[in-house]
Amino acid sequence: MDEGAVAEFGAVHRGPVIGPADVRFDRARRSFNALVEARPELIVRPVDDADVAAAIGLAGARGLGVSVRGGGHSVAGHSVGDASVMIDLRLLREVTVEAGAQRVLVGGGACWNDVDAATQAAELALPGGTYGDTGVAGLTLTGGIGHLTGAYGLFEPLHGAAARAEATSTAFAFRHARFNISPMAIWADPAQDKAQIAWAQTIRDRLRPLSTGGYLNYATDDTAGTVEDAYGAQTFARLQAAKRTWDPGNLFRHNHNIPPAA
Repeated sequence: MDEGAVAEFGAVHRGPVIGPADVRFDRARRSFNALVEARPELIVRPVDDADVAAAIGLAGARGLGVSVRGGGHSVAGHSVGDASVMIDLRLLREVTVEAGAQRVLVGGGACWNDVDAATQAAELALPGGTYGDTGVAGLTLTGGIGHLTGAYGLFEPLHGAAARAEATSTAFAFRHARFNISPMAIWADPAQDKAQIAWAQTIRDRLRPLSTGGYLNYATDDTAGTVEDAYGAQTFARLQAAKRTWDPGNLFRHNHNIPPAA
């Protein structure tokens, strides 16, 4: 996006607007997964709902996809989309606890540390993730490992209440699986890329014959089969229908994508 267009949008967007010529651009597009090398057309950091709406409108008007960075990891790198308008929500971290109603309103860029600090002060808890620096949005949409999973039935399908929910009652499948296994390769030296990826994929491939599917927050491949398998055919069809209603042009496509139903 040329500097003129960046400046024009910056005049109506209250939060930071970062174009490719900005000295902040390379740092702002850096992914948690260092294997990901993507260049958005524009990076914006909204400070309110109006900023978010303006960024979505800009993407639609220019025929660009939208990538969304919440508060956390995005292991697959979807939060930084090539040739996208990247909406970085990390300035929207406000957490409001309504203790009487046992309800929490959470900003799209909040991490679990933000939520836990606010809810624990009100003697409340949510079945969220086990790491405080993971984003609330990603775990809410796709599930996550939590210490209260077995007691209250959200996220990881290993035991307890999580396994008692019907498989098609939510978008989260495989509630009756006994284990969720993740070979987790973490390294810093790029020279180790090939070896580290190889051992993790070897374990994955050996376990595949025993598996009924996979958990999308751990997946790094984007094949249509991977996404459909993660939800199951019936749930995937429901999600495609919802996508057709709310995003028929697939503007939000930088993700483990569910294309709109035909």
